[in-house]
Amino acid sequence: MAWKEVMDLTQLQQHVRFATVLEGQKILFIWHQEQVYAIQSQCPHLKLPLTKGKITEEGDIICPFHKSEFNLTTGKAICWSVWPPGIGPLLGKISKPKDLKIYPTKVVAGKISVEIN
Repeated sequence: MAWKEVMDLTQLQQHVRFATVLEGQKILFIWHQEQVYAIQSQCPHLKLPLTKGKITEEGDIICPFHKSEFNLTTGKAICWSVWPPGIGPLLGKISKPKDLKIYPTKVVAGKISVEIN
């Protein structure tokens, strides 16, 4: 496991989201409620991008495609493929619910680092 410096905290605060690839892993950085989150940038359902996913008041991200919902802190799948009605649940049966990968982060001297394992 290694820590990788990614960007300045102010950069993420200005843009709110930043997607990148580090050591072959696609990671989405999110600034939400004064906190840095680093998550797998693709929904584990069909590997579609989460970059435009809605963030809820509870701190979950919702996939913009099939409305799967994941907790930003734990990665736990809260809801699995519910959209579109009727078809979404059938698509959800293609693969069983999977949690979202979460990457530990730290901010030191105004720089965000992420742990890659």
